Amino acid sequence: MKDWMAIHTFLSQDAKAQHLSAKGKVRTEREWAEYAMSLEKAKCVQEWCGHEEFFFCHWRAETEDDILQTLDELGMNELMSTVCYEMPRFTSAFRNSETPRWYLTE
Repeated sequence: MKDWMAIHTFLSQDAKAQHLSAKGKVRTEREWAEYAMSLEKAKCVQEWCGHEEFFFCHWRAETEDDILQTLDELGMNELMSTVCYEMPRFTSAFRNSETPRWYLTE
C-alpha cells in the first residue's frame, strides 16, 4: 500500500460540528485505530485535527480513488471535501524503523 496525505475541508460549520461531535463515536485512540484499520480499501492511520475548517489524515491505500470511495461509503463527502497527495517518503520517529528513506533520483 502507498502512503497518502489527505487534506479534508469541512463544507460548513454544521458539518464540522457533526464530525467532531462525540455522539455515537469511538472514545479512545485505540478504538479509533481499530476502526480506521478495519476499513477495506483504504486505512486511515493518523489524523491531525485542530480548530480550523480543515484537518489532515495519513491514509494507506493503493490509489486516491480508494480513499475517496471509502470516504463516500462512510458518508463523509456530505461533510467535507478532500484532496489527496501520494507521499512516497514517509519518515516518522514513531515508527523508528530501518526502512530506507526515499530520495529523488536524477
